[in-house]
Amino acid sequence: MNVLSSFGCCAARERELPGDQYKQPTEQLLKVEVLSASQEQAAPQCPVVSTEGANLSLPQHAGESRRADAGLGCAVACNRILASSCGGCLPLRQRQDGQEHKSHGEGRSTGCTAAVAKDKISAFNTTAAAAAAAAVQNDGAEALLALFDDRSLESPEHVLDKKVCSRFLVARKGHLGKATRGLRKYQAWRKAAKPALVTLADIPREFATGKAKHHGLDLAGRPIVWVCVCRHDRWSRDIEECIRLFLFCLEGAIHAGEASSMEQVTFVFDLMDFGARNLDLDLVSRFLELLVKFYPERVVQVLLWRAPRMFPMFWKVIRPVLDPDTFQKCKFVSEAELPEFIDPKQIPEDFPKQDVSGTYANKSQGNVPN
Repeated sequence: MNVLSSFGCCAARERELPGDQYKQPTEQLLKVEVLSASQEQAAPQCPVVSTEGANLSLPQHAGESRRADAGLGCAVACNRILASSCGGCLPLRQRQDGQEHKSHGEGRSTGCTAAVAKDKISAFNTTAAAAAAAAVQNDGAEALLALFDDRSLESPEHVLDKKVCSRFLVARKGHLGKATRGLRKYQAWRKAAKPALVTLADIPREFATGKAKHHGLDLAGRPIVWVCVCRHDRWSRDIEECIRLFLFCLEGAIHAGEASSMEQVTFVFDLMDFGARNLDLDLVSRFLELLVKFYPERVVQVLLWRAPRMFPMFWKVIRPVLDPDTFQKCKFVSEAELPEFIDPKQIPEDFPKQDVSGTYANKSQGNVPN
């Protein structure tokens, strides 16, 4: 069904041509029938609001103008009614609001009617496109999953499913080819790295530092991964074990969230006492690459908590490493602002606390940058 027909009586139609091009509508005289009172009341009403002629039934409105509606809704109706809807026309068929007319003769012969209707069609198509996109997304996930006969990952409990496919499609802007390639790399990586099977025995040294853990929920009920950055030392760390530690925390948070129908997690980086030895661009780059490639749409926000006064200097170095999507999720949060995102009771017990006077219980290097 031509989408234009949903706008009312259509004595003529536009015909779709290859290449998304359209022929101009032809105009025909309408055959206007005399309506009974009940028929007139039930007839669709003119959608154009004006001081004169508004809310006529579509057949009557078309009858007044004696012109075809050309598939545009309430006919190419009276010039005096519709000209005001777009601000009127200047000579040479230009609209005062700067918008173009749909065809070369509209401003001269029909008083902006088709142009006004075009705007209404555009608004309708925007709504329809949103609904269609949701349907396509759903069908796309089904189609993507159907491409994989082998859906296994690192264990029988972990397999490719429609939710995974949907996340990859969203991250790849609905591009099925890109999502397919990304999902195949994801599958191969999980079979090799086995992130869901990492145990404490695989991360004894880095786990003992207490630098990262999955603990508690944010105000929306999403699991939290906490990172105490000052406990990381780039000179003594084992980068592979650090990666396994972060995967251990992230997989634990994801598993806990899915148990309560939450698919996304929050990261909190406690930056108090941050210094040069904590700045590890190699580790940051490696972890961000894993997040972008293999955990699309999993991280909802990254809270940069209690940054010291000197941190902006380090941020200039870190910022270029971040991809645009991750950067948009980052928020600097002070001690006082944390309750807007997380109940302070959710802070891990071994993390630095704030004393009753409002100062840190242990030494801080400054205030959070605005």
